[in-house]
Amino acid sequence: MKIRLHANSQGIVLLVTLLTSLIMGLVVASYLMVIANQNYSTMRSLAWNSATSLAEAGIEEALTHLNDDTSLTVNNWSTLQINGQTVYRKRRDLGDVGSFYSVTISNAITSPVIFSQASTPGPLGSGNATRAVRVTTAPNGLFRPAVFTKGGINVGSDLLLDSFDSSDPQYSTNGKFDPAKVKANGNLASISTEADAVNIQNSKVFGHVYTPPTGSYILGNNGVVGDRVFQSDPANAGKVQPTYYSSDLNTTIPDATPPAGYQFFPFPLGGVVDGIVYDYILGSGGYQLPTGTTLNGSVLVLGDATLYVPPESRIQFSSGDVITVSAGLSATLKVYNASTADAVIGDVSNGSGMASRFAYYGLPTTAGTKATLTSSGAFAFAGTFYAPSQDIIMSGPDSGNLDFIGAITANSFTLDGHRSVHFDEALAKSGGLPRLVIDSYSEIAPSANL
Repeated sequence: MKIRLHANSQGIVLLVTLLTSLIMGLVVASYLMVIANQNYSTMRSLAWNSATSLAEAGIEEALTHLNDDTSLTVNNWSTLQINGQTVYRKRRDLGDVGSFYSVTISNAITSPVIFSQASTPGPLGSGNATRAVRVTTAPNGLFRPAVFTKGGINVGSDLLLDSFDSSDPQYSTNGKFDPAKVKANGNLASISTEADAVNIQNSKVFGHVYTPPTGSYILGNNGVVGDRVFQSDPANAGKVQPTYYSSDLNTTIPDATPPAGYQFFPFPLGGVVDGIVYDYILGSGGYQLPTGTTLNGSVLVLGDATLYVPPESRIQFSSGDVITVSAGLSATLKVYNASTADAVIGDVSNGSGMASRFAYYGLPTTAGTKATLTSSGAFAFAGTFYAPSQDIIMSGPDSGNLDFIGAITANSFTLDGHRSVHFDEALAKSGGLPRLVIDSYSEIAPSANL
């Protein structure tokens, strides 16, 4: 007996087969679409990241141009005017796929700012991926701003801050500060993110002020920040010259480190020179203060000397105590302070007038302590203080001004009294030549002007 399939049964089987195939086709198509989207997203992300790399390549080329080229217009860099300022620009095309970067240097002579915009084709003709970055630069010397802190800066209304350059006869006389040859790079900078971290009040700052985006400054009705021409106009009282405040500071302050081999340095001894009795006489070489003793009295420096102060010792100069750095012998003194006690540093007789001849380093063990800089006014203080862990207090008279020539880096800085601080820009140079490094980095919106 033969069993025959009815036609309607055959139709149902065919319909089920077709529906199954359709569903499988939809699943495969959906899967392929997901893969295609993922591939597109990956390729788009690759183009996006490639644009960033290209923009950073533009930054590197601009830094090399600033540091190594003899002129700002060599190697195919061109000039143009933007808002009355001369800027330098270069475009570099890479390969034949349409990738390129355009890099612009503004404020090139004083504190260069670099803008770099890059573009690279996206996948499947989706348009170019474009990224732009902005970096500020600074010399890579140990001292960049005149006063540089982790925390607050409080100069009240009693500071006059400017700059000069001991390595440039146009801005110094025989390497010394000359009030007729001042510059306006006496900069204040704090990496504190607190509001009003920089308190200027009615002081006169011939230079710039720098803070992070959340940081800020306080300026009194008679305070002024800017160059000499700006400050000469009485109408600018209580104002900051345009472009002389930046709120994009993004950097760190490294700790000071002790000198190599300090554990084996001998103790310094006193003696008599030219009929004068000195508590300590330092020639060329390294010395270590004996544990538990206090550095004070009369100190004579006759060579290239380094003095290490251990944690259990202290620095306490009182009235009449003087550190004399012999100018005639081109003597220098570097003090590395590891003391866990507050320091008081009095008169420094640095007859050379060169800030590089006297240097104080506050090591990390000084954290939580203060270093107070006092002065009788008998000597114009010339030196540098690099103490990222210490709070530095500079005292001055109630009226008139005492001169401080050099630079200060500290945890915080407070001025108590009247002082004139003259920043030596040569301190921000490495090997006698300025080498610029990136001081802050931020991504910005692409622009047709870049």
